[in-house]
Amino acid sequence: MNNKATTVILTAVLVLLAGVDAANAKPKPTPARLQSNLIELTFKSRVINREKIDLGAPGGSLGDMVIGNGEVLDLNDYVIGGVEYQGIVTHLTPMTEQRWLQSEYFFGDGTDSILMEGAEEFETPSGLPVPNRPQMFAVTGGTGKYFGASGQCSATRPDGLNFVTKCQFSAIRPPRK
Repeated sequence: MNNKATTVILTAVLVLLAGVDAANAKPKPTPARLQSNLIELTFKSRVINREKIDLGAPGGSLGDMVIGNGEVLDLNDYVIGGVEYQGIVTHLTPMTEQRWLQSEYFFGDGTDSILMEGAEEFETPSGLPVPNRPQMFAVTGGTGKYFGASGQCSATRPDGLNFVTKCQFSAIRPPRK
């Protein structure tokens, strides 16, 4: 093949890859951009069911799990949803364990939810967060009005199995039809 033919073929491939209509040399139409909005959300939660599962050597060891669920409450202590979570021990020290935690907080009928995950430090042998020490988690997704959520939340355990969570995240606002 000569250089001119190679150039034409290469140009045609680049045009197709760039999303251009080769016949009219115009960009293909794209859907309206998705817009995001910043959401600040503060709520309480209370663990109802919690189970520690010792999967390795007796006592704290890598791979041990904590699973459970609970209620999500507004700041006036009215139940507004629920939470489901699981944590896996990934690192041990003499006084603490690091745990990878995944949680889903859902609101109302469950249509609106946020997903959080990250690794944080927990006390041993209780497996509970240190009281009044904020733990930071990434918001990795959401549903309903929190569709496509991305950001972070700080969860603090003031006492017992009660938590206060403060979040800042962006959620995608799909274009109007």
